[in-house]
Amino acid sequence: MKKKECFVFDFDGTLVDSNELEKVTMVETIHRYHDPFFRPDTIYSYFGPTEDGILRKVIAPEKIKEALSFFFDYYEKRQEDLLIPFPEMEEILKLLKEKGKRLFLLTGRSERTLLLSLKKLSYEAYFKKCYWGSHEGVNKPDSMRRLLEENRLEKKDVVYVGDTLEDIRSMKEVPVDLLSAGYSHSQTYGEELERNNPGNVCHTIRELKSKLMKLL
Repeated sequence: MKKKECFVFDFDGTLVDSNELEKVTMVETIHRYHDPFFRPDTIYSYFGPTEDGILRKVIAPEKIKEALSFFFDYYEKRQEDLLIPFPEMEEILKLLKEKGKRLFLLTGRSERTLLLSLKKLSYEAYFKKCYWGSHEGVNKPDSMRRLLEENRLEKKDVVYVGDTLEDIRSMKEVPVDLLSAGYSHSQTYGEELERNNPGNVCHTIRELKSKLMKLL
């Protein structure tokens, strides 16, 4: 992988451990406004759209306005104890910024929850611009193309840091280089990341930092 001028980060599973926050908030909303017996483990099958996009697919139209109001309020409260930044991640962002690199955030989550969490973490100043998800489904390839066009960037100058197999598929579609954040997943999932993105999986944050420093 060649030296990079622009570093683009995913949010969930890359900068923060937010899996429980996302699950608890959506499931609690579904329990209140749709089905009190909804199984928490089934929520992952709906992932792809933004959180509000998922809820719009599950909850009846006449209840969705009240449900979304509850969801965002509950999310803001629960992030106090369930939004966990990965150790040393802010140090990495600060170092890249000090080196004069352009940083962006590109995620599949909603604009509102993203801004709430960035404010909570005091991460807003690190990123030149944020690109968020779509109500309809996965939009990361389109977001990356828009990022490249709006900021007059060449693909070769950009690296994306994301944590899922879907991120690998999305960036291959553009294509731009990708480092996979395997540190937020099980060993089995990490092995699957390695099969799909060989040599570019970071199984620890220290390994991520090392690989990023080699791209400066």
